[in-house]
Amino acid sequence: MADKSSPDDPSLLVVIVDVNPWFWSNAALTQQQPPLAMSNDGSDLAAPLTFQQMWDQVLMFLSSYSLLRSDNQLAVIASNMNESRFVFNSDETVAGWNPNSGLHQAFSSLTERIKDIALQVPTPEQSETEQGSVLSGALSMALCYINRIQRKISDVKPRILMLQVSPDLSPQYVPLMNCIFSAQKNSIPLDACVLCDTDSTFLQQAAHLTNGVYLRPDKRQGLLQYLLTIFLVDVYSRKFLRMPTAADVDYRAACFCHKTVTDLAYVCSVCLSIYCNNRSPLCNTCGTRFALPKLPALPAKKKKAGPGAAVNAS
Repeated sequence: MADKSSPDDPSLLVVIVDVNPWFWSNAALTQQQPPLAMSNDGSDLAAPLTFQQMWDQVLMFLSSYSLLRSDNQLAVIASNMNESRFVFNSDETVAGWNPNSGLHQAFSSLTERIKDIALQVPTPEQSETEQGSVLSGALSMALCYINRIQRKISDVKPRILMLQVSPDLSPQYVPLMNCIFSAQKNSIPLDACVLCDTDSTFLQQAAHLTNGVYLRPDKRQGLLQYLLTIFLVDVYSRKFLRMPTAADVDYRAACFCHKTVTDLAYVCSVCLSIYCNNRSPLCNTCGTRFALPKLPALPAKKKKAGPGAAVNAS
């Protein structure tokens, strides 16, 4: 992916915030348990963040980014179990906010809008089955927004930062990989900051394929330090710094039939769809018929001669 950025180019940052109420409520309950490691100020460094703690630090990060350059563009997308929605857009008026009214009033209204989405109560069916967020829809919205801004500002350098707290959903693998390949083709780095206990296989692949940064902080209470020292750096300045890299990237894919991550699978030779078994002679994606190998015919058994059968003497 060729890098044609210069230090004078403005930046466009689209931040996707995972506001899944299911996992933020669990994080609040977990924080009430006795801490495992204490810092000098008496705070638990390894404790999960509550939503308010996370958002306060993200808001300071957004303010710092906006103060770097007056022509920097910024957009914020909130994603939960039901929908993905723009909550901030420095390009035009969103939800009654005037871009000329200043950052303080803009971020105040931004906080109210993102809390409205975060406080949406999931249904019992979603709480049991669909615990992840629709990050693929948020990423699609971010790519469309970047394309629109690049038509207006040709020299802007876009990048996307995803703050994920919920685990990966296997059914989102196909749309998410389509977004990743689109970002790779348009030279848009995808940065990922994972705030859950396990790594995200999908976001690891996204950061690796688009030359982005993947990070799962060990001390989540210090999220602001990670944001300012790693994710505030623009695309041009990253070539002069030693950015964090993922040591082991999980390249496993999710099958199209059961939507589960698999190590060994069958691949359609036409559309490259992945199946964990080859029982079906037809590709469910493109309709191609597979030439399945036929089992060899068993040799016919010879009939044994009965006791009264005549024997031919030579």
